[in-house]
Amino acid sequence: MELHTDADAMIRNYFTIGWRTLIRGGGYSVINLLGLTVGMAAAMLIGIWILYELNYNRSFQNYDRLAQLYHHVTFGNAKNHYFLNSGY
Repeated sequence: MELHTDADAMIRNYFTIGWRTLIRGGGYSVINLLGLTVGMAAAMLIGIWILYELNYNRSFQNYDRLAQLYHHVTFGNAKNHYFLNSGY
């Protein structure tokens, strides 16, 4: 014999209301779900990109001593950008 708690009934009620809302307002529900999906995918991609940037050059032995130099040079109208890595 299972005992149903108020929390079980409440969760079941949430799913029932959610299902009815999906059925009644189909177009709006699809738009909301697509927006939620796009937002979550964007947040996950940004998180992966941040994790990648934070782990840059961690595979080297003395990664805390590595540096990258950004050098911008302008000769007349020509602009040059150089990226140099330290030689450790």
